[in-house]
This record gives sequence, structure tokens and C-alpha cells, in this order.
Amino acid sequence: PQESEVASIVSFPINRLLTAEIVDTKDLQVRNIMLKDVPYYKLNQHVLWGATAMITSEIVELINRAKENL
Repeated sequence: PQESEVASIVSFPINRLLTAEIVDTKDLQVRNIMLKDVPYYKLNQHVLWGATAMITSEIVELINRAKENL
């Protein structure tokens, strides 16, 4: 991983992603812009946000679609 972009590597069971209580939103200021309701994942003491959270949400969506087709 790119050290300047990765604080740590988080390992957890994939089914943990499917629990709604780990997803939350918050307002975030980036430079002069206030972003409203930015989604993030809470995994124990770790927080996944930004591009990692977006990619994670896409994976969750794919898993949920696959489960519907079983």
C-alpha cells in the first residue's frame, strides 16, 4: 500500500460489512467546502471513508444483489 494514503490495514469478516449499524454519515469540511452526509464505515476502532468507503459500498451492493438471486 501507498504509505502516505494508508494508515493501517484492517481485517474483518466480510459479513460484518452487511450489518447496517456500521454505516453512518457525518458532515465534513474539506478546504473551503462543507460536505453534508458523507458516508463512512465504523469497524471497531477503525473508520473507512472516502474512496475506500465508496468501494466498500459497491462491494456490499454486489453481495446483496447476489444474495437476492440465490
